[in-house]
Amino acid sequence: MTNPARQPAPNHPPGSFVEVYRIGRGTEKTLLARCVLQQDGTARCVGDANFIRELTTGITLVYPTPRSFLPADGLAFLQALQSAYQSAYINATDIQPPSAGEQAASTGTVSSNR
Repeated sequence: MTNPARQPAPNHPPGSFVEVYRIGRGTEKTLLARCVLQQDGTARCVGDANFIRELTTGITLVYPTPRSFLPADGLAFLQALQSAYQSAYINATDIQPPSAGEQAASTGTVSSNR
């Protein structure tokens, strides 16, 4: 059974995702993580094991009031990624819509790469 408070917004269905990149010289980008909104309203992230470990401890935003977001917060977590990672070195994408394949994958279990 899913928690109604965690239900994704209609414009961000399960399979919607955010990618976080490390920015290198010039146009060089390295994918650090991809976090996908799941059917149960949570987010699951795959990517660099060390970065994923950091994400699972939560993202803290201090404005307007301090608050931490965990993958269990689903859409709010994806939105927090966008706010937390907007720098010259690490950048998160806007929330992207799912493709048909991503929607199917959002019902499965995803783990970090080692």
